Amino acid sequence: GVCEATFVVDVDVCDGGGGGECDDGTTAGEPCEWWECGVVACEPGGHVCVPGVEIPDDPAEAGPFASSQTLGEDVTVEEGVFPTTVDLAIFLPDGTGPFPVVVFTHGFMLGPGNYTSYGRHLASWGFIVVMPQMPGGIMPPNHRELKEYLGKILDWIDESASDPSGPLLGKADPARIGLSGHSMGGKISLLLSTEDCRPTASFTVDPVDAAGM
Repeated sequence: GVCEATFVVDVDVCDGGGGGECDDGTTAGEPCEWWECGVVACEPGGHVCVPGVEIPDDPAEAGPFASSQTLGEDVTVEEGVFPTTVDLAIFLPDGTGPFPVVVFTHGFMLGPGNYTSYGRHLASWGFIVVMPQMPGGIMPPNHRELKEYLGKILDWIDESASDPSGPLLGKADPARIGLSGHSMGGKISLLLSTEDCRPTASFTVDPVDAAGM
């Protein structure tokens, strides 16, 4: 379960069905169908082992990646009834990307600060976590309008992943985006997932089915 070097497992080592081990003789950059370093498997396209790090058996424990948090990034939404700027909190795994991205949206009357432990934990397992602060107030956007805001955040991820001045350059894989969220955030994640083909996964926490459409 300990990687002795940083490398990507080659298809020549993996059998695609549960076999294969970390092997520093493989060719960096080659795609793999399956690899094992502890108990973690990669998707087709390759994955980098973390040198000298034991990967925990329990995903509830912190993963092998150190992580950092950035604040102050924002997305300007000019269309719609409520044009505004959406502030983002971003949690980045340390190491070589590209990493998959999880967009986690908060519940009603809450914000990214209420879910910091979620962001840090997912980043420790090699996910970039983007947490938007959705607009609220006395007359907030309804849930369908917030779904449009979430779509604009996916646009920003696509652009930032190739922007030399963006925080996600070389880090984010825009082809691997998952949506998650709590309560209101879970609901708008599901709404967008039914209309936008970019999210490849959706995992929601108590997605509220209530007024606000």
